[in-house]
Amino acid sequence: MDVKLAGLSALVIVLVIVAGALGVMYSSLASKYSSLKSSYSSLKGSYSSLNTSYTSLSASYSSLKGEYSSLQNMYSALESMYKNQQADVVLAAAMSHWNDIAIESPSLVAPQYLSNATLHWIGGPLSGVYTGISAINATWNKFFNMYETVYWYTIVPPTVTPVSPGVYNVTGYVQFLVAPTAAPINVLVLNVTEVLTYVNTSSGYLIENEVWKVKPIPLTDVIAGYPGQEQLAESAILADAMSHWNDIAIESPSLVIMQYAPDATLDWVGGPLSGVYTGIPAINATWNKFFNMYETVYWYTIVPPTVTMISPVEYNVTGYAQFFVAPTAVPIHPLVLNVTEILTYVYNESAAQFQITHEVWKVKPLSLSDVIAGYPPQTYIEEQMALAQAYAHWNDIAIENASLIITEYAPNATLHWIGGPLSGNYTGISAINATWTKFDNMYEYVVWYALVPPTVQVKGDMAMVKAPLQFVVFPYPTASNPHPVELVLNVTEMLYYNYNATAMQWQIVNEYWIVHPLSISDVAPGYSPGQYQG
Repeated sequence: MDVKLAGLSALVIVLVIVAGALGVMYSSLASKYSSLKSSYSSLKGSYSSLNTSYTSLSASYSSLKGEYSSLQNMYSALESMYKNQQADVVLAAAMSHWNDIAIESPSLVAPQYLSNATLHWIGGPLSGVYTGISAINATWNKFFNMYETVYWYTIVPPTVTPVSPGVYNVTGYVQFLVAPTAAPINVLVLNVTEVLTYVNTSSGYLIENEVWKVKPIPLTDVIAGYPGQEQLAESAILADAMSHWNDIAIESPSLVIMQYAPDATLDWVGGPLSGVYTGIPAINATWNKFFNMYETVYWYTIVPPTVTMISPVEYNVTGYAQFFVAPTAVPIHPLVLNVTEILTYVYNESAAQFQITHEVWKVKPLSLSDVIAGYPPQTYIEEQMALAQAYAHWNDIAIENASLIITEYAPNATLHWIGGPLSGNYTGISAINATWTKFDNMYEYVVWYALVPPTVQVKGDMAMVKAPLQFVVFPYPTASNPHPVELVLNVTEMLYYNYNATAMQWQIVNEYWIVHPLSISDVAPGYSPGQYQG
């Protein structure tokens, strides 16, 4: 064999071997490549899946982040609302505290404090530091005993400030309108600067510390134009005095006696009731005697009464009053009681009112003409009243009205008839009525007149009217005088009156009817009487 051929053969063999080895290696690498490619595809799928999950998770995170932010905002709002609500709760507790002080309720005020609370009282007789419920409650009870509280108010709204979680301060400028128990008429304002420290407990917010700084001030310093306290008190006392005189004028013992203190004294100066009367029974008996003596009509005063303050709980009233009265026994004799009155009023705590402790009633009776310029004398008025009654009597006779005539007599009156067929004395309503009825059946009256004015005399509750009268009459026809003519009855009339207080009128107790018939020609010369055909 050729060396070249042998070498070539060897080369071929080597190449074949190499090719075989390479083929084996290629197959192995191809297999690995295929495996790697498969792994890559698998990893690529996992990556895609993970990427999708990541995108989904990222979106969920963004959503959750938004929800968290929203919840965080809601929490902040709720937290703010809670804090504001706590401030309102504390403010409401402070308002309730002032209300309960105003209505003076220890049972409501005491439970508002912690057991170890402290009350710092600044100003007035109760100044001091009081620690513990017992000491604080005792202090408020003293305050409630000092004043009758009416109401409270504040012009500047209170403020609530957080100190620490569950602890708040309330600062308020409060005014209490109060009346001292010893003299409720002396109303004033308590100007209070208040600092309350509240602590949140299982029982709610309770006071741990209170600063009550108080300054009393008059109403005039609070209300512009408000009258001074002394002026108010004087007006109230003057109203009491006016009420006293009104109750006397209307003669009401029950109203009059209510105005006196139990140990009051009445000094009566002048008249039949002069004397000193002490105590309700004696004073009441005196006023009842006065009311039985007079029928009081009204009272008045020309000079305004004056009020003088002796102390915040004692006042004097001086008045010059005039009472227009009519004596019960003789009401037709009205007169004026000129009264100088001094009333001492003292405040009675138990009765919660001013009462009369001393009264000076100085009285002087006066006639109306002494009081009212130009007023006629009382005697003249009474004379005119009696004369009016007499005129009414003669008119009733002329119109032949027996029912009116008979009402003018007292039950036991006597009619003295002098002259003519009816002469006689007639006593009592029945007999007098029968006599006037007979008279009415004899004549038909036309007119009456008097040429000479009647005369009147009045003395006490008695009056006498005297008059010469003439009645122009027409007799009724009779069998013996079928054609009567008019004639004149010349009458001398004397009427004696007594005033009847029960009937409230003048009544005839005695009457003298002296009658003399005349022809008209005797009265009117030249007059020819005519005939009357009945």
